[in-house]
Amino acid sequence: MAPVPGISKVRVLIVLRGHEGTDLTLDLGSPHRDSRISYDGQVWILCRMTADTKRVMAVSQRERAAGRPFMPEHAVKLQEPGPPLIEETDRDAFVAAIEKLPWLRGGPDLRAFTG
Repeated sequence: MAPVPGISKVRVLIVLRGHEGTDLTLDLGSPHRDSRISYDGQVWILCRMTADTKRVMAVSQRERAAGRPFMPEHAVKLQEPGPPLIEETDRDAFVAAIEKLPWLRGGPDLRAFTG
């Protein structure tokens, strides 16, 4: 699995401001996904992507026992959204919060959030 190019902050803000519809998911981070912006028609959320270590190890062991490789990049597919870091019902408030975040290559700098 090749690394993915990141999405610039400018591009994310364009997408957020122009979104018309109910569902939206933007996976962020480079070279691998580490966060996600989502909208379900009611709530805008930025969350860190997390992986259950026990689940990753179990899948890794199963794949290797079957003679298939399991690389760290494969763990990305097992990630799930973590608790919301930013959660807003108002798009403008959400966009304002995203605008304030420092941005790394391909996604927000999540070091400001603890946990």
